[in-house]
Amino acid sequence: MKSTKRVVMVLAIGLTLGSVGLVVASADHDDDHLEARRLMESGSIQPLETILEQVRSQRPGRIL
Repeated sequence: MKSTKRVVMVLAIGLTLGSVGLVVASADHDDDHLEARRLMESGSIQPLETILEQVRSQRPGRIL
């Protein structure tokens, strides 16, 4: 059961980071920070530190 939760967590993080990468890659490079801020303020994406805190609270050890 724990391994299932781990897989789900890894997939969720991967999808979140992957969607950020797609958005950033498709935006004009000069305005990347504006697009990221807009998405964060709208709740579409979370700051990396928030994601890392969630992972740290659920799994001990280093995050690579």
